[in-house]
Amino acid sequence: MSSDYTIYRSLVAAMMKGEETLPSLPQLTLQIRSALSRPETTQAELERLISRDPGLAALLIKHASGALYRRAKPTQSLREAISLLGLRQVGSITMAHSLKSLAVLHNPTYKLLYMDAWRYLVLKASTSAVLARELGGVVPEQALLASLLSDVGNLVLLSAFMDTREPVSLEHYRRLCHEFGRSLGLLLLKRWGVEPEYIAVLEQAGDWQRDSGARLQVIDVVNLALYHARLQREPNSGLPPLTELSAWRKLAEPDNRLDEQGRLALIAEHREQVQSLARSFGG
Repeated sequence: MSSDYTIYRSLVAAMMKGEETLPSLPQLTLQIRSALSRPETTQAELERLISRDPGLAALLIKHASGALYRRAKPTQSLREAISLLGLRQVGSITMAHSLKSLAVLHNPTYKLLYMDAWRYLVLKASTSAVLARELGGVVPEQALLASLLSDVGNLVLLSAFMDTREPVSLEHYRRLCHEFGRSLGLLLLKRWGVEPEYIAVLEQAGDWQRDSGARLQVIDVVNLALYHARLQREPNSGLPPLTELSAWRKLAEPDNRLDEQGRLALIAEHREQVQSLARSFGG
């Protein structure tokens, strides 16, 4: 283990011990989540809250008109978007939107690393959402958020190095993600009071033999998307054949078809929709 990596490792460990240094969700996100949890909240109140973040409002309108929905005509207003999406989906998209700005990084190298990590996350999450829509049984926005949250520790990890003079290398960053990403993400989700089902997905992501029952679950679409994302990024990472995954064995024909490379043909067939959704989140 190099001396540089040992230093970076100790910085991450120190950040995890001092929980007060871990980032919080934006105040507006907390207010929107609180409003969504109250049965008496009206759509007008929710609309006023969301309107305070023009970027979020635009994202919701775009999402309601976008890749996951086959609308006859585009959504025209925030009110219409909230009505079409429903409260739970609005909450999921709000949370997903807030994750991009978790770490404030001033070093250009760290900004590039962060954006590289974010693009990887949103492409994986968008794949999860499109798979959920095509396969049925899982709410697409829930799959999208679960996929993003399962790797949130990797985004926040860069915050540990803000004061270091020498930027961490991509190789060291990925090693640190592998070593600390999951445990850091678990700390964050518990601190934020995130729903238990998302914590469970974080704990189970990458467990290819995970038996979640006979029906397709959120963890299954997240693992299918994660498998393909890893295969794309690290083709020689020693992944098992797709047909050995518990999630794949739940798929019926023709959804379980493989392409010539042994990947899920369904993903290739909907690549344009995946990329369109990823772009809407800055991916």
